[in-house]
Amino acid sequence: MQIRKLTHDDLPCASALCLDAFMLTVAPSLSALGVETFAKVAAAQAFADRMEGDNLIRVCVAQGSIAGLIEFKKGRHVAMLFVAPA
Repeated sequence: MQIRKLTHDDLPCASALCLDAFMLTVAPSLSALGVETFAKVAAAQAFADRMEGDNLIRVCVAQGSIAGLIEFKKGRHVAMLFVAPA
């Protein structure tokens, strides 16, 4: 297992991991608008935009695949934390 910075090459997989976990666990309790809003936040381009700002985004890589993601807003507040669904 390795923890490292999110790279631009990781964006599609990171986005998919967050969306998959969200859809399985959180989305059923939200309105369509809530799901749509999160989908925009978890889109690959949205991650790319935040990477260029002051957010710190790390991924956990296990057996060659992204297994988790954590994002810190301004480097200190947990904004997002997801692990791959089992």
